[in-house]
Amino acid sequence: MLIKCKLDIDIEVLHCAYLHRDFDVLAITIKTPIQKVSECIKKRLNLLILMVSKKLNLLLLCVLGLFSTTLQAQNFSSTFIEYAYGWNNTDYVTGANPKNEGMNLFTLDHTTVTKWGGVYGFVNFMTAPDGFYTTGYYNQDLDQSAGKYRLYSEVSPWVSLSGVTGKDFSFGPVADVSLDGQLNIGNGFFATLAGAGLTFKAPKGGFLKLSTYWRRDNIREDAVQFTGVFDVAVWKKAGFRIQGFFDLIPNATNKVEFGRTDMGTDFLSQTRFLFDVGRNTIFKNDENSKLEIGCDIYMHFNKDLAANNSNAFVPQPCVRLTF
Repeated sequence: MLIKCKLDIDIEVLHCAYLHRDFDVLAITIKTPIQKVSECIKKRLNLLILMVSKKLNLLLLCVLGLFSTTLQAQNFSSTFIEYAYGWNNTDYVTGANPKNEGMNLFTLDHTTVTKWGGVYGFVNFMTAPDGFYTTGYYNQDLDQSAGKYRLYSEVSPWVSLSGVTGKDFSFGPVADVSLDGQLNIGNGFFATLAGAGLTFKAPKGGFLKLSTYWRRDNIREDAVQFTGVFDVAVWKKAGFRIQGFFDLIPNATNKVEFGRTDMGTDFLSQTRFLFDVGRNTIFKNDENSKLEIGCDIYMHFNKDLAANNSNAFVPQPCVRLTF
């Protein structure tokens, strides 16, 4: 684009003002045309920026469209929100220890798998009308800082070795090998994990993954952890499926500042048995959305919980919307 802006100065007025040393007129004579040129250039540049911006936006939309199309062809993706209620919550290790053992649980959960890797994560929002006891050890002291609400979250991203190298790492029932990470955040609790994982071949629309991590957190000593994530149709035609995760630490021990408690083998799981009630009604022609009801079973077992009669086995009626 050629920018043309005319600098129009009255030479006679300029010369006369100079001879009479009339600096005010001299300044106005020079300043006014320069301002006009400046405004002209500004308008032209704005027009140029607008045109370039439109072209870049169009290019970006094309790239995103191509990228989205590619992902749609390769992705497994599932997001859901769920409500559950349980009566036997006594898990002081993870913070699911309400005063009267009754607790509302709201969960936001997401899994995405692409050519390059994926991510699994969830957020649990817990509420109890009478508040929660303190986290970390067996007690009956109300946690004044938490009030009636608590949050617990896990995020597990991974990078596919097949995707980033272009080589096929599949073998037998294994579809891919990956480098995995995990982040856990709870009430006064924080853990980071790094390791490797195997994604297994699963029926269409399903997902199976097993990871091995080295775990570091602010309460326990460093240890090995195994994590499994699953989402599989048990009887697809009838609308039944099972979904959830488990964490297994073969040898869990608290740090010195937390009493160096020997927890032995620590097993934690949240498994959901679900029935798709919307498959022949409101979501009859929708392959992605589901309205499901079922039972959410929360489990947490270790030596310390057993010694305090607090091993957690909590069946929770639940309702879920997947989209």
